[in-house]
Amino acid sequence: GGSRGVAGALWDDPRRYPMNDWIPAIAAEAPVFPHDEFMKKHPEFQDAKDLFEQYWEPLRDELLQVIQDYKPDQVNGYCKDNGWCENVFLAMEGCGFISFCFYVPSLCQIVEQMEAQGLRVLRASASFAGSNHAPGDTRPLMYIKPHASHLPGRLRMSCTVVVSEGTSSTIRLENEEPRVYQAGRCFWFDESRTHEMDFAATGNQTLRATLYVD
Repeated sequence: GGSRGVAGALWDDPRRYPMNDWIPAIAAEAPVFPHDEFMKKHPEFQDAKDLFEQYWEPLRDELLQVIQDYKPDQVNGYCKDNGWCENVFLAMEGCGFISFCFYVPSLCQIVEQMEAQGLRVLRASASFAGSNHAPGDTRPLMYIKPHASHLPGRLRMSCTVVVSEGTSSTIRLENEEPRVYQAGRCFWFDESRTHEMDFAATGNQTLRATLYVD
């Protein structure tokens, strides 16, 4: 059952698949990410973070346009019960396989720079929680249950570009301090480690928009 584990290894959360055994997330000898020593050895990750934080305002404007054109029936799997949390894929395999660079040219330019620096970008996506409509159209609280990628060591950069006044998004990562999403700020984390999120909103606008780059 979900109560088994191996000393020194990191494991997926049994609440995700309660009928299965725990699944190894990353190797025991792998460093916890983010790690100061890791960032010093791989400055391309810091450079990518700096790029997104430098250009977060044009990225915000692009995402707001995507929201206006977005179809609400495409709903993230973790939030289908309330239809409130949505994901939109903007690029796959850098910008060479599937991309919407016509709508998000700034995003694609940054992704291309990341790849030129040696990072392999699997995908870029946008996550929307809440709404830019009246609060009656949404729910004031939302919780994304514990989950993790099955790809070992999958690194994700989270860059939030819209945080409406009166909203709060907090991600809780295994063995790390909780992180509150802030507009214009980015951080890396290991997406194969178990994590969960809660979202609270009050006021006339409740939108939170975040870019994820894997």
